[in-house]
Amino acid sequence: MARWIGERATERRIPIEPAAAELLARRVGAFVREGDVDRRRQGQLAVAELEKLALYRLDAPIRREDVDALVVDAIPGSTWALLDAVGSRRTREAAELMERVLAATPEPVALSVLHRRVRELISVRDAQVRGESIQDAARTLKLKEYRPGSSGSRARAWRPDELDAALEASWSSTPR
Repeated sequence: MARWIGERATERRIPIEPAAAELLARRVGAFVREGDVDRRRQGQLAVAELEKLALYRLDAPIRREDVDALVVDAIPGSTWALLDAVGSRRTREAAELMERVLAATPEPVALSVLHRRVRELISVRDAQVRGESIQDAARTLKLKEYRPGSSGSRARAWRPDELDAALEASWSSTPR
């Protein structure tokens, strides 16, 4: 997207340094990898920010420092990234992602998805404790092929009592 931003700048006769185009692309969420992110307005947002920066710089090239000072992060939240962060116990990242996800997703939906992930981790952890292989647990839980290994390693990062507490917290927060 940085190249695309550079092309839009050229079309509009707005001089921009490559590092500034790269940072602008990052700020509008162009480098988010998850496939569940809504990207419909990313181009519009990038052009709007580019035009705002052009007003600030007038005839001088837009620099990275300008983008840093004037463009706020508009990185969309990814439910997949949130669930991955929760499962991996990356609490700071999970908290930041939760804010972004809740900005675009109704709270009951987000809590339901979190609740389902914690239940999945508990089930995988229980299967591990019983000596089952990850593949057997995945078949029993009907997990997609790419998730069993990651769920298994994430489940091992949690103690059973921690998973129980997380399940209880997600259940008590879910509106009925």
